[in-house]
This record gives sequence, structure tokens and C-alpha cells, in this order.
Amino acid sequence: MTRRILLFFTIAILLIPLTSLSSELDVEMQFYGPEDDDDGDGVINSEDAYPNATIVLEKLDQTRSRGAEPYENNHTLAMELAALLWSDSDGDGWADQSGNALSDHCPTFAGESFRLRQGCGDIDGDGLPDEMDPDADGDGITNDLELAASTATKQFDIYDVTDTPSDMDYDGMPDVLDSDDDNDGWSDEVEVERGSDPFDRKSNPFNLYFGVSTGVFYVSGEGFTQDPGDGFELSLSWLLSALSTELIIPIGLIPIYLFFWAMRKRNYRFYDHLISETKSADELQTIELEVNEMVRERKLRTFQGLVLRNAIEIREDELTREHLDEEE
Repeated sequence: MTRRILLFFTIAILLIPLTSLSSELDVEMQFYGPEDDDDGDGVINSEDAYPNATIVLEKLDQTRSRGAEPYENNHTLAMELAALLWSDSDGDGWADQSGNALSDHCPTFAGESFRLRQGCGDIDGDGLPDEMDPDADGDGITNDLELAASTATKQFDIYDVTDTPSDMDYDGMPDVLDSDDDNDGWSDEVEVERGSDPFDRKSNPFNLYFGVSTGVFYVSGEGFTQDPGDGFELSLSWLLSALSTELIIPIGLIPIYLFFWAMRKRNYRFYDHLISETKSADELQTIELEVNEMVRERKLRTFQGLVLRNAIEIREDELTREHLDEEE
């Protein structure tokens, strides 16, 4: 009795795979047309690019291996899909028939794109069709920037990964458009102006002198930092640059200012002494005319001219009193 029971269970276990296979065959049989048209779509198997569920699942598996979204591995649904598909003109695995999971959006051009549009050209293999890919060749620099970096004599090919603008700091910005080629936080313009190397990340305006950092940035509310930003710069480099560029005109004017200051002071003292020594009203009148002319020619400051005129009036009063005293 025990042997019979064991024999029964053994036979049952052996029959389970056959039962499963039979169910799959039944699924495919539901769509059978003639013997040479498994999916019953009217196209014989030899001419049908998608003759049965197995082929459809293989095609879907290929798209998933390239990065497409996972699909439902359902034999019944795959057989239903096979009945809707039969041709692939460009041989890229995407069907010519529209409106389904394997439809080719570019049926006359073989391609591997699977995002946004299926079966279109995808040079960099990221799934996006080239015409919708902001970086078609996948070189890390967008199409727009490649075109912007092009010149009349050199046009960069946005579809060729080997034809790429130089990008020393690999930030995706071509060097010809990059305001900070070495990506050290200092703009190329400032580095060139200060004398550091705009293409060397280790060279910046702070470490130009004595082999040590000679500056800081002060950021309100945060304190001092070495990182370039919106803070106020306090550095030897900035001071030397200011003295040699921004302040060069004011500094150059200092000697000129001192010259005119000394000249006017000398003229003022000369006429002040001359007025005090004058003995006649006629001479004072002549001096007053000269003072007015000196003010017009900017050889005397206006306030100096006013002081001298007051001195002339005072001296005139003194001479008048002296004359009256002599008459008495």
C-alpha cells in the first residue's frame, strides 16, 4: 500500500511541468490561425516579424536590457500583442504598426531610442532620440553650447562624440565660453588681471606671493573665508591691483595737485605781503586788478582772492587815516 502511494505522488510530480507547458500551448492555440500563422494576424510565420508570444517577449526583453521600463512578462498579453504586429521595415526591433508597446516612431530609420520616442536614432545610447536629446553625442557638453563654441572656421558636430570643444575643468562649459576655466572660483578675467594662471586650479590671486595665502574674503554674518564669493576681499593681491590700476589716476594726480597748491600758496603770500607794504591807493587798485586776474586764471583760489580783497580794503582804510593824520 505504501509503495502505491509513493508511486502515485512520484507520477503527479512528474506531470506538473507538462501541465504548465500544456497551458502555455493552449494560450498560443487560442490565437492560432492556419498552421503557418501562429498569431492569426493573417501574415504567415516566415514573413511575420512577430509571429508569436515568444518573439514578442524577446523583443521586449531587448528593450529592457537597454534601459527601458520593465514590462509585464505575461505570455497571454504577449500573444495578443503579436496578433497586432507583423512587420519591422528597418529591422531595429520596433514594429511598423502604431499604437502599441513595440511601435516604431521612426519606422524607416533603424534606431535604439526608447524614451519619449521609440526606434529613433540614439547615438549616445541614453534612450533619448537624438532630435530630442539636449546632448545628442553624450560628450557632456550640450548641443547648444557646442554650437555656441563653434566659429566660422570650426563647426563642432553635435552628433560626434570625438568632435568636442575643449573643457579643461569638465564642468560641461566649453573653455571659450567658460568664465572660470580652471573652476577654482576665480574668474579668468580677475586671474589674468592679477597675474595668476586661469588654467591652473592651484594658482589663484591669493597664493601669488611668498608661497602662502595672502588674503581672505569677509562675508557679513558668516565671517572670513578663503572661498571666492560675494564677500569683501581683503588681500595683498587686491591692494597691489588697486594701486596699479584703479587708483593709478588718483595717485598720478597727487603731484599735480601739490604743484598747484604750492603755486597758489606762494602767490597768496606774495600779494598779501605786497598789500601790506603798499604806500598808495593807486598801487592798491593795481594790485586788486592783478588779484582778480589771478583768480580768473586759477592761480589763486577764490577764497584766497576774497581774503586779499579784504586786505586791500583794510590797507586803503589805513592809508586814508595816515593821510588825514598828516594833514592835521
